[in-house]
Amino acid sequence: MLTLTTENLSADGARVTPDEGKANVPVTEAAALAVLQAFARLSAMDLVDVDAKIYLTGPRGKIAVQNVGGKLFSARVPESVNPAAEHTPEETIALLTAGDPLIASTAAVAEAAQEAEIIAEAARLPAGPRDWMNSLWVLGGVLIAFAIVAYVGFTSETPEGVQIIRDPARVASLHTEFNGRYGAPAATTLVLNHGKLTGQQAAAAGKVEEQIFALNYRFGLDGERVVIVVDNGALLEPQPDGSLKYLDSVYPRQSRP
Repeated sequence: MLTLTTENLSADGARVTPDEGKANVPVTEAAALAVLQAFARLSAMDLVDVDAKIYLTGPRGKIAVQNVGGKLFSARVPESVNPAAEHTPEETIALLTAGDPLIASTAAVAEAAQEAEIIAEAARLPAGPRDWMNSLWVLGGVLIAFAIVAYVGFTSETPEGVQIIRDPARVASLHTEFNGRYGAPAATTLVLNHGKLTGQQAAAAGKVEEQIFALNYRFGLDGERVVIVVDNGALLEPQPDGSLKYLDSVYPRQSRP
């Protein structure tokens, strides 16, 4: 038996219900699985501006689950000190039951799994696409994009020391200033567009870019410096040359809208 809590979700996980939810409901593993499967089917549009989460408690502890672009990311509670990783609904249930090898106890384990997945996918591609995937720059860009999605257990809290800018005129001006594409042309590109951050995976010649994530963002002030606060807690730092910095990685500006 597990216990399930929903936040801004119906009890069955199938509908967004802002400011509502059910707390500590005893459920069977099968019932919890059905709720997670329903949650995974919600579209990105359903979840815009809604911090919808599911908390599950079982024999191996408590985890928080969030839907990011139709994929479920889970993190052990407390979320602020545990990395989030993508899991299917079945894997998520397994995290709370005995002896599951999929438990990611550190960020390094999660990143290693993601890298293995990308390398395996590259090996299955035809020769042309595989050539550009062999580039360490491209691989690094994809991994960084995954890190942005999973950063700090997808917390929606504002980073310490950052004050959100709420003046509509200032926000509109900042959108005009920062809207555009960032990154190397052959690697993962970040696209900022009026509060929506998307990650676009580079494609082979003649192919269409693939969107790998979509998140909301706000502008904030870290002291007097403008920063971009992604709704999962990641912090993008505009640089004097027009690029964006995330941790130790820099995304050069490609273009404006």
